[in-house]
Amino acid sequence: MASRALKLSKLFVRNPRIISNLSQSSPFSFSSVALVRDLPSEAKSSSPQSLKVVEVLHSVKPSTDFSIFNDSHSRGLHRDLASYAAIVCILFASGHHHKLVPVFIGLVSSNYGLDFALPDLFDTLSRFLNRSSKLLFALDALIRAFAVCKKPREAFNAVVELSLRGFFPSPKSCNFLFNFMVESSDLELVMAFYEQMKSFGMSPDAYRFTILIKALCRGGEFDAALNLLGEMKENEVMPDVITYTTFIEGLCANGKSEMGLVVLKEIIREGVPVDSIVYGKVISGLCKESRFQEAEKLLDDMVKQDVPPDAYSYECLIRGYCAVSNLLRALELYDEMVSKGISTNYFVVGFLLQCFCKMGMDSEALEYFQRFKDSGLYLDKVVYSIALNAHCKLGNMGDAIELSEEMKGQGMVPDKIHYTILICGYCRNGQMYNAQKVFSNMLKLNVEPDLVTYNVLAGGFCRHGFVKEAYELMDYMIERGLEPNAVTYSVAIENLCKGKYLKEAKALFSGLEERGIAQEVILFSAMVCGFLELGCAKDAYELFVRLCKQGYLVDEITCSKLVGELCKENCVDGASTVFNLMLVMNVAPDEVSYNRLISAYCQKGDMRNAQFWFDDLVNRGLTPDVVLYTTLMNGYCRIDHIQEALDLFIEMQQRGIKPDVVTCTVMLDVYLKQVQQQFLSSPNSERRKMTFKANFSKLLNDMRASELEPDVVCYTQLIDGLCKMGCLQDALNLFNEMMGKGLTPDAFTYTCLANGYCHQGEVGKAEALVKEMINKGIVVDCITLSILERGNLKYRQLQIQK
Repeated sequence: MASRALKLSKLFVRNPRIISNLSQSSPFSFSSVALVRDLPSEAKSSSPQSLKVVEVLHSVKPSTDFSIFNDSHSRGLHRDLASYAAIVCILFASGHHHKLVPVFIGLVSSNYGLDFALPDLFDTLSRFLNRSSKLLFALDALIRAFAVCKKPREAFNAVVELSLRGFFPSPKSCNFLFNFMVESSDLELVMAFYEQMKSFGMSPDAYRFTILIKALCRGGEFDAALNLLGEMKENEVMPDVITYTTFIEGLCANGKSEMGLVVLKEIIREGVPVDSIVYGKVISGLCKESRFQEAEKLLDDMVKQDVPPDAYSYECLIRGYCAVSNLLRALELYDEMVSKGISTNYFVVGFLLQCFCKMGMDSEALEYFQRFKDSGLYLDKVVYSIALNAHCKLGNMGDAIELSEEMKGQGMVPDKIHYTILICGYCRNGQMYNAQKVFSNMLKLNVEPDLVTYNVLAGGFCRHGFVKEAYELMDYMIERGLEPNAVTYSVAIENLCKGKYLKEAKALFSGLEERGIAQEVILFSAMVCGFLELGCAKDAYELFVRLCKQGYLVDEITCSKLVGELCKENCVDGASTVFNLMLVMNVAPDEVSYNRLISAYCQKGDMRNAQFWFDDLVNRGLTPDVVLYTTLMNGYCRIDHIQEALDLFIEMQQRGIKPDVVTCTVMLDVYLKQVQQQFLSSPNSERRKMTFKANFSKLLNDMRASELEPDVVCYTQLIDGLCKMGCLQDALNLFNEMMGKGLTPDAFTYTCLANGYCHQGEVGKAEALVKEMINKGIVVDCITLSILERGNLKYRQLQIQK
């Protein structure tokens, strides 16, 4: 011990800066550093400087604060080899070696640079620390310091350099560093360190293989991970349940739940003991991919394998079904979960209540909230916020306030989210005084509003005409250090328009443009949407064009709305211009916008432009759906371009798109016109009838094969076609079939049949149908009366001729 103390004293002597700081009254205070109290007396006779060092060491009391080492550079202590070696030795000698990690953190995170290499430090330490366990401890502390500083590559380089000098980390530290590198998601580095560990003579064990499998899964190397499982067995290292769980979790987390399911079934077959956690990982992955039937089957398999289903597995299923709005099945699973005695939690309750609200069932959400509360289940602040929002949406502001007070009574302090919900509820109901009062209470209770809160209140002021108050609120935001952003202004503009304050909205937008603030997509979109909200599609279009010429574009949702409104107002060329400007600015319209524009051109009978945009949609890699095909087919049929309609029908089927009832109805019209064109000048009426009946019979058979049932419109189209072909009895049979299925004929159905009777000269039966219409409360329009009148006229002419 004496010799080590003497060497330690000499180490300080060789560093004059340390001596200088120790011997002077400087800001560098050693009162915060744990040093050795009892150095041997032999050290005191080495030299005057050594004696001074030892006296200082004697005078210092151990402490737990070692921050002084980390900012010693600013206090005049040179961060050199001797300094760090001395500090490490002092910590070991004083029994405070567990404080090495923060010391090494200062070394690793140093921004000043070091004039020595880490191997040199450990070479020096090896001369003072004669026990290999201490050096090993120091090296482990260094590795942990690299981890704290999040420097995996630097840690790797340091370990390699130290190993070349004969300093090797412990297996435990290697595992720690290996796992740390996996978390860095640098697969190349992980593999390099894996090989390095083998060069240290560390044989891969199950733990290291498991870590490597996790890294490979994170890097998307699933085949390599699977091969590694085989390599484990070749090395007689049997994968355990943790290894398999890691692999399965990696697969499911990366959208490979089907493969995860295969692996799970295989390890069950091999007899590996599987717990509910592994099942839960696969069920969770399947639910994220909306493969609910497979997930539920796996839940049943758990029971068959005598693995009790847990709350997590049910939670995944319930959350998944709620995400796709299948509330009925989610509730059934919840009841099943409770009936099996599996404890539920507030997460599951939150999913269910949120699903109720998402589906517009706020009243039902509150009923279930009360049921959950009465059951004694603990409900957290998030669940209360859902119930609070439901009350506000229903206008039950008194109940909402009562619920917020109930929260306080249960020790839950409402936060800014709860207050914002209340403010939004009052704004929705036009109670701006109460909304402002809640806002003031927030401030009194030191609950700091965020940007969402301000935006909600500002939007409420604007919607209800309190423009001055909205501007004052924005000024107040600035005073509180929260600058209104584009979202704030867009909310104000949008709500001014919703409140029909277009003049104020335009003034605000113009003012923002003048100040150079309005150069934001969200603001442009808000103003365009504002015009559309007020039915000013022309103004919206003009603003859109002006912005595009300036190099700005509104968002895709606004573009879609603008196209839709222009098409509604028959400004189809304007909608087409919007499309062209979007494409010029490299923004592709969505499928909904294409459908609207093509439909509008079809309504106009402009099939050239309709076909042009249809082809453009296909060329851009979008897939036309059955609605779009039907729209285009109907457009061609209306202008008697029958062949084009037939070609589209064939093309649709070749793409694997199944026709729906509307498509079949359009095709009936196509077949009727096709027959009429083919036999226009032919006297062979029987052949014409047979051709049409063959076509519509095939279509009906195809519909039945596809499990499609004709609706009223489809039946009417069939009846009309048969009547026009002179197949009155077939038309009557379909009419009766339609009635037998519980479908109610409309005015057009009766008119088609009445027209058929009139063509056959059976005016009395036509008149009986009209009386039946009147008795059933169906309005008889001028078309029906005109057909009946022409039928009577034709009947009288026939009587005269006789």
